[in-house]
Amino acid sequence: MRTVLRDLESVSGVRCGCIVRDGEVLASTFIGDSAATLAASRELVGAIAEGLELLGRELDEVLLDLGEASVVVVPVEEGFTLTLLAGAETNLDLLRVVMQSSVRQIRMMLSRAPQVSASSVSTKQPDTSDEDVERLFPKIIELLTVSIGPAARVVFKHGVSMWKASHTPTVGNLVSLVEILSVDLASDEDRLWFCQEVERLHTG
Repeated sequence: MRTVLRDLESVSGVRCGCIVRDGEVLASTFIGDSAATLAASRELVGAIAEGLELLGRELDEVLLDLGEASVVVVPVEEGFTLTLLAGAETNLDLLRVVMQSSVRQIRMMLSRAPQVSASSVSTKQPDTSDEDVERLFPKIIELLTVSIGPAARVVFKHGVSMWKASHTPTVGNLVSLVEILSVDLASDEDRLWFCQEVERLHTG
C-alpha cells in the first residue's frame, strides 16, 4: 500500500497521502501539520458520507479546497478511502485519473485475482534478465499513452510496482504486467489492442 502512495507522490504537486480502511490507517505519509489536516478532513468526509447514505447515495469523490492546497478523497470500497494532499499547482484532472487508477490497482491487490484476460499474450516466452524486460518499458509506456494520455507514465509506474511485488520481472512474466495495466483501459477493444501490441514488442 505504501508503494501506491509513493507512486502517487510522483505526480507534480502531490505532498502526501494515506489509505484508510474502517478507521485504520493502512499506510500514510502525512506528518506534522499535514497530519492535523488529514484528521480534520477525515471527520468532514465521514460526515459527508453519512449524509449521502441517508439520501441513498454513495460517496464518489470529495475535493476540499484549502486555498494553497486541496484534499482529494476517493473511495476504494465501503469504509475504505484513498486521500491525498495536493498543492495548488497540481493538475487535478490528471490527479483524478491517476487516483482512479490507484483505486483499481488496490482493489486488484485485495482480490488477488486477475480482472482482465490477457490470453492473447503468449506465456511461453523464455525467461530473460530483468535488464532485458526493462528495455521494453519505454515502448509499453508509449502504447499506454495512446489509450489513456498523460497519466500513462504514473499508471505504468504503479503497475510495475505491483508486478515486481508478486512476480519475477522477466519477459516470460510480461503477461501479468499486461493484466495489471489493462485494468485502466476503457474498453475491451483497447485492452485487446494493447495486449496485441505488447505481444509484438517481445516477439518481433
